[in-house]
Amino acid sequence: MVVQIIFFVAMYPILFLMYFILRPAGEFKNGYCFAVGMKRDWIGQKEVVEIQEGYRREAKRLLIVLALIPFVTWVLPGFAIPLTVWMLWMVAVCILPMIPVARANGRLKRWKRAQGFSTSVFSETYTEMKNAGAVRRVKFLPFLIPMLLSGAVAAGSLAYFGRRDLPAYGVVVVSFALLTALCYGVALWMDRQKTQVISNDSDVNVNYTRAKKSLWKNTWLGMAWTNTVYTAVTAVVFVINRSTVVALVWATLVYTAALVWLLLLHMKKSDRIDAHYEEKREEPYDAAADDDAWIGGVIYYNKKDKRTMVSQRIGIGTTTNLATTTGKVFDMIGLVTLLVVIPFCCIWVMLEEYTPLQLAVKDAALVAEHLGVAYELPLADIEKITLIEELPRLRKLNGNGMENIYEGTFRDGAERCEVFLNPQNGVFLQIETAEETYYMSAAEDAATVEIYEAVAR
Repeated sequence: MVVQIIFFVAMYPILFLMYFILRPAGEFKNGYCFAVGMKRDWIGQKEVVEIQEGYRREAKRLLIVLALIPFVTWVLPGFAIPLTVWMLWMVAVCILPMIPVARANGRLKRWKRAQGFSTSVFSETYTEMKNAGAVRRVKFLPFLIPMLLSGAVAAGSLAYFGRRDLPAYGVVVVSFALLTALCYGVALWMDRQKTQVISNDSDVNVNYTRAKKSLWKNTWLGMAWTNTVYTAVTAVVFVINRSTVVALVWATLVYTAALVWLLLLHMKKSDRIDAHYEEKREEPYDAAADDDAWIGGVIYYNKKDKRTMVSQRIGIGTTTNLATTTGKVFDMIGLVTLLVVIPFCCIWVMLEEYTPLQLAVKDAALVAEHLGVAYELPLADIEKITLIEELPRLRKLNGNGMENIYEGTFRDGAERCEVFLNPQNGVFLQIETAEETYYMSAAEDAATVEIYEAVAR
């Protein structure tokens, strides 16, 4: 139940964020509609209106279907299967909303060709030469404060939890703190992009780019501060009560809502900037002639353009030019993540949850196996073995803590112990050696009793 709540809080809003980012794709904006260069007086024509309306219907139907799928996970057993559904759903949320956009993009290109308008790749790339095309808005100092605060929280958490043999909690806080530094890194990278050319007037280009980059700087700075607060709250929750996730769920909900709000606010302000400069845009720079370089309206491939990064025609931010080496590397990393890493993680979690525990006496040793040998205790080292019907209150330090498998290092009150058992079983082995206490069980209670009798003799 708790895991499901976390999934819904952290992942479910992404669907609606994608919808609101892509919804304006069919509107005439900055000389484009569905990433196709258009003139304003073309927009009202019957065929174009039909393409726009068809896109809205497809997008809404897809939104409804994707919004319903996660609720299936409430009735699915265990952890691995719901996790797999959520991971595949996330991939679908990132990819499927692009399909209606691509279909509309293709229809609009065909319409332009039927009207005799060109969609071929434009052979020239315009560069703003004023101030060498450099507009910089990101400064280090505003980002330094949240990074220092996040770093202090991370360092304090590592020290605090390290002294209490709970390094995993410190690592979680550190991972969140690193996101604050990542915000600065991305902001700096975006700030180094060339000045965007929308006019023959250099002042228009520079002022337009300055406004856009200032907006991105403020958005990333807001995200950095939001992440810093979330990092601190996470650390406090772990310190106060590590056994509850209620406070952490609420903190994650507020954190996610804040990030969504920042992105929506960014989109609103970006639209205002574009509207202000709409009349200052000039026809040669609306890139109407390079429609074919935008595959499906979302993938940019143009061998005649040497730039690695270009502004998105749909949505917000930038995208890579797949015709460049760097662009291929970036997209290959993303493709490997989608097609290899995510499926591998899902399969591994399934194996972890559904591979039964194996506990047996082999060659004068008690051997515990689960996807490999987990523990091997020589019988001569066992000082005491007890058959118990009720487990003490175990708190995981590191390892596996699924509903049907506890495996790894746990804490029994104030003492550390090693655990290898199915908590849903009825009997367990409590094993004491000179250096460690173990709690173990076989896959079935009968097998656990047999092992106890064999070792206790």
